[in-house]
Amino acid sequence: MASAYTKGGKMLLAVLNDTDKEEAVQLRLDLAELGVQPGGRGHDAWEPGKTYALAETVDILLPPRGFRLICWGGTSGRAE
Repeated sequence: MASAYTKGGKMLLAVLNDTDKEEAVQLRLDLAELGVQPGGRGHDAWEPGKTYALAETVDILLPPRGFRLICWGGTSGRAE
């Protein structure tokens, strides 16, 4: 399950794995529809060392019963 929230060219992406096994997912994002530009570097809110490039597809590895909360925006790539 995934949800994206955008405002002013910034984006927050929440992705949930509701299974008992690790899942590798690839999300396809319509960046134009979302109102964001490709190329930014997103950071996981709980694990800032994990980064993700903002592109039409985003690959995410999710732990069992885990989630990622990824923020893109501002000059640092973090949502402000």
